[in-house]
Amino acid sequence: MTRGQGAARRHSRAITMALVAVVIGALAVAGWSIRQYVASPAPAHGGLTDMNGAIVVPDDPPDVQAAHVRSTGERFVAPDQGLDVPLDSMDVTGE
Repeated sequence: MTRGQGAARRHSRAITMALVAVVIGALAVAGWSIRQYVASPAPAHGGLTDMNGAIVVPDDPPDVQAAHVRSTGERFVAPDQGLDVPLDSMDVTGE
């Protein structure tokens, strides 16, 4: 074995070990992520939560009966779905 062949073999082995380390690290991160997703408990209160898991209490719904509806004169058309409906505007202020 010549001096160049030995260096090439060590270089090849170093690259292989680096790739193995990257794959093991990626598998560890993926396993931890899946474990966090599966092991996280569902909210027990049965309500809404935000992306941080904090409970969200919605505002009171607006008074839809008091809403001011007006026609815009336009239409929304989706021919592939067979949809052709008027576009209306509704102002709901909750007052």
